[in-house]
Amino acid sequence: MSYCDSPKFQEAKEKAKRVLGDATKDAPDSEMTSIRKILEPDGGQLGSATTLRFLAVPELLLFGLTKLLPLVADGPFEKTRWVVWFGFRNMPFAFELRKFGLDCRTGIGCSKPLAEDLLRRCNRLCSIVEEYFSQDLFPKQLKNRNFTVQNLYRRFDARYCFLREQAKVFLDKARFPFPFDKKTEHGSACAAAAIDAYFSKTEHFFVLAVAFAEKLPEDVEGFLRLHWGGKAKQLLDLDDDHAKGLYDQLIRIRDVWRNPITHGGIGIESRAIAFHVPELGACPAGLSRYPKAHARGFLFEGPEIHEVFSIFDEFDRFLTQGHFAFAHEWVSSGLNVRFDQEAMNEYRAAMKTKEEFSKYIDRVADEVDRHTNMDY
Repeated sequence: MSYCDSPKFQEAKEKAKRVLGDATKDAPDSEMTSIRKILEPDGGQLGSATTLRFLAVPELLLFGLTKLLPLVADGPFEKTRWVVWFGFRNMPFAFELRKFGLDCRTGIGCSKPLAEDLLRRCNRLCSIVEEYFSQDLFPKQLKNRNFTVQNLYRRFDARYCFLREQAKVFLDKARFPFPFDKKTEHGSACAAAAIDAYFSKTEHFFVLAVAFAEKLPEDVEGFLRLHWGGKAKQLLDLDDDHAKGLYDQLIRIRDVWRNPITHGGIGIESRAIAFHVPELGACPAGLSRYPKAHARGFLFEGPEIHEVFSIFDEFDRFLTQGHFAFAHEWVSSGLNVRFDQEAMNEYRAAMKTKEEFSKYIDRVADEVDRHTNMDY
């Protein structure tokens, strides 16, 4: 893409020039050493992501040096993604992104004050890039669907499975109905967290799965901003009795269990609120519509939580079938999901058959592994 048409980009270039405009493409000949040896002769660290932000996101530095400044990147090479060589105040420098992180090299005659000055300037350069990205480039890329969503499904699923198992362990040994013991409290705590984790996991699945939907929403940005129910409505065929039944059960669980607990136990129909009825006393707002666990302060009985988990299991099975089959296979692979048009075309070309799609996943996974290991 062309950045030059953007006034914000031109403004960023001017700022970068003031910070590091005396960096030159031509680097003086010199024997090179790691800048770490200049900064900490006895062995030390280049810095941390909190002091040198480009250590957390090296691409900020690359963009600043090669897009805002007229420097040139070389690479990739074996175990090296890119290198930018340049001169600064008659001393050679090189930033290199290798498999195990970013490194900076300089001439053996470099002084510590000069090395520190360069790193401070590079840090300021990255601040300029961040400002340009957040205020100008990123909003445009979001609108044009030029972005990738990190696939964290396995982590969300592992969190849910752990909390669910802990809830079952405690509640299966708890005493009911009275007196409630520590197992009831601990099991209920894990059960509430497991329910919340399940909705997080399935909402993350919806975000990834929409890229493989039969029809991509016209406003993908708007879809991403929807709550759980809004995303589910767009992806589920609610004219199908099975899908509609599962959706209704999950909405019920969300409204009865997840939302009241998430919002501090309070809701206009929560049993945590009791309205005063003259000559009668206080009656819970939820009346008889809410489970007994609400009256117990969200303490679960084993059968209650097992019923919830069985509905979750049925919905998990549903998400592996039908028009979700391709999405589920991709999400389960752990691969990130691109939303740009080129990726959309590739996905749909591969979704002709299950065999073609599986082969496509394998090819993408191999490419990702190659890039991650920098086997160029």
